[in-house]
Amino acid sequence: MIRPKNPIIFLSNIIKFKNLEQDMTNGGFIFFNDKKETDIAFKKLINYTVCGIKIFEILQKKEKSFFYKIKINSTKDLRKKDINKINKIILLKSFQIDNKKKMKINFNFEEISKFLDSIRFIKTTGIHSTSGNIFYDNIKMLKNKKSMENHQIFNIFTDYFKNKTTNEN
Repeated sequence: MIRPKNPIIFLSNIIKFKNLEQDMTNGGFIFFNDKKETDIAFKKLINYTVCGIKIFEILQKKEKSFFYKIKINSTKDLRKKDINKINKIILLKSFQIDNKKKMKINFNFEEISKFLDSIRFIKTTGIHSTSGNIFYDNIKMLKNKKSMENHQIFNIFTDYFKNKTTNEN
């Protein structure tokens, strides 16, 4: 999977937004000040391309927010150090959308270099589903919760580890 190194900076270079709640893989909820700002950002992200490839999928659009995810995957870890070896053929062999390899690429060295510099290639072994079980012990934020969105769980664990590190120092 492809995940931005710093999703806030990555998205700020494309759109203006109020807040981002990143999920644990390659997407998250983006929040805006008003409907107009949401609509502008939606149009920019849905049409945003890297070398002619539309990289974002937008789901669950609401008046002041929407869920985004990076929809392209890679079969290879295209490291920044190998950027001089990357060409259109390598991109065609590496990038895929929904396990489909067929796509049109307009190779642009500067564009792909900038993109690769801002992302990580991550492996995931999880299966994504709309529901699941949370096993926890003594996490007050989760007590009596019947359901919770993925990005909210991510924020709880992120805050927990930030506080744990701060308290240990």
